[in-house]
Amino acid sequence: MGRTGPLRSIREYGGVAAAFLVALTLIGVALAPDPPRNDRVTIRTPLPTPRPTPASTPVPVTITPRQQDWHQVARFASDRSGNTERFIVGTKWRLLWDARDDAFDLLVYNDVGGTIDPGAISGSVLHRPGAHYLAITSSQPYEIIVEDWR
Repeated sequence: MGRTGPLRSIREYGGVAAAFLVALTLIGVALAPDPPRNDRVTIRTPLPTPRPTPASTPVPVTITPRQQDWHQVARFASDRSGNTERFIVGTKWRLLWDARDDAFDLLVYNDVGGTIDPGAISGSVLHRPGAHYLAITSSQPYEIIVEDWR
């Protein structure tokens, strides 16, 4: 028992050192912040195995052409004779008129001065595209509508 030296000091103080380390660990655990809590429960389920899909049947696509219709290009109304302003039409157009005068007369002129017979009936279809104007002879109220097919 009379030994002195490094081995004796480790034996004497080893228990104290171990107790000190345990105390520090307990204090550290007590003072450490709580870990974040996750109240949600996550259940992991395997993804379903993808099944091969049958080849789809192509759906026929119907392309409907744009519906054509008559569109008003110009409207002229008066109660006296004269020439109208110039108007431009396509390859298919018509003149609609309502006149109260038996002497009502209508001529269609193109840009170069040639005449086009508009027909004797309101709504007759004309097929001369380009710029035109009307020469009207009347002493009563009338209305003329120019329509283009598009």
